[in-house]
Amino acid sequence: MKEANVWVRYEKKYKATTNSKYNKPVCANELEQDCDFQQPDQAWVQDITYILTSQSWLYLATVRGLYFCKVVGWSMGTRMKAQLVCDALTMVVCNETQRLD
Repeated sequence: MKEANVWVRYEKKYKATTNSKYNKPVCANELEQDCDFQQPDQAWVQDITYILTSQSWLYLATVRGLYFCKVVGWSMGTRMKAQLVCDALTMVVCNETQRLD
């Protein structure tokens, strides 16, 4: 390998970010795939994704309104904590409050 100038490139080990072994209750599916909404703010869905940047992972929590099918709140952070989700939901509630004033 040295003569051929070939080197082994080691991959970083996979790090699990989700703990699937917990004893917390799972919420029921209230929508049951019925997405026919007559007005805004009847239902929101939330998701977290992660983006690899040149420095580290960036976590993005979004809240999407199902009436307009668009993102209505979001939050980013370097750690996947519950506060990330709460901040995204707070953005939705604050924007909604301002819209109604």
